[in-house]
Amino acid sequence: IDWRHEPLKDKVEQRVGLPVVVENDANAAAWGEYRFGAGQGHEDVICITLGTGLGGGIIIGNKLRRGRFGVAAEFGHIRVVPDGLLCGCGSQGCWEQYASGRALVRYARQRAAATPENAKVLLSLGDGSPDGIQGKHVSEAARAGDLVAVDSFRELARWAGAGLADLASLFDPSAFIVGGGVSDEGELVLDPIRKSFRRWLIGGSYRPHAQVLAAQLGNKAGLVGAADLARQG
Repeated sequence: IDWRHEPLKDKVEQRVGLPVVVENDANAAAWGEYRFGAGQGHEDVICITLGTGLGGGIIIGNKLRRGRFGVAAEFGHIRVVPDGLLCGCGSQGCWEQYASGRALVRYARQRAAATPENAKVLLSLGDGSPDGIQGKHVSEAARAGDLVAVDSFRELARWAGAGLADLASLFDPSAFIVGGGVSDEGELVLDPIRKSFRRWLIGGSYRPHAQVLAAQLGNKAGLVGAADLARQG
C-alpha cells in the first residue's frame, strides 16, 4: 500500500476503542512458529515463507528483529541474479522471482512447453496448454510422479536452498523454518531444499548445519504470532 506517514494504529484505535498493535505479517508468522510451532527450543531462527512471493522473519537471541526502520527480513528482494527477471518491486533478479509459488508455475509452464511428453499428467489437470497450468496443478502432478512437475519443484528448491546458505552466512541460526503454500508439499520440496542448502553452505564440510524444518502452524501462524506479540505489547 502506497502510504507514507499514515497513523494507522491511531486511526484504528479510534474506531474500535481498543488498544491496537500493528505488525508485519511475515514477522507475525515467524514469531508464531518460533513460540508455538517448529521453532520451539531454538533461540536463533530464520523463517521464510514460500508463497506467491517470498517473505521472512528473524528471531535472534529469542527476540524478533525488525531492523531500525521496521523493514528487516525482506529476503525476497535480495538480488540473486544481476539484471535478472523483473520483480514487482521494480528491481531485477530478486530471490522471490526464482523461489516462490509464481516461480514454480513459471518453471512448470516453460518445461511443459519444451517437453510436453514429460508433462502429460500436469497438462491434463489444466486446459491442456502450458498457459493453463496453475500452482495446484503442479503440486498434484508432482505427487503423481509427473516428470516436469517434479523437476519444477527441484528447480525451486535449488534456488531456495542456495538462498538459505547465504542467510546462514549472515545469521548463523540453529534452524530455518520453511512455511507458505509451497511448503505444504512437505518432503517433496523440503528434501531437495536441504540438499541444495548443504551444497552451497560455505564451510559446509566442517561447520554445524542448521536444521531446515517445515512450518507447523500453517495458515494460522500469522494469527497466532500476532496475538502473542500483541499480548506482549
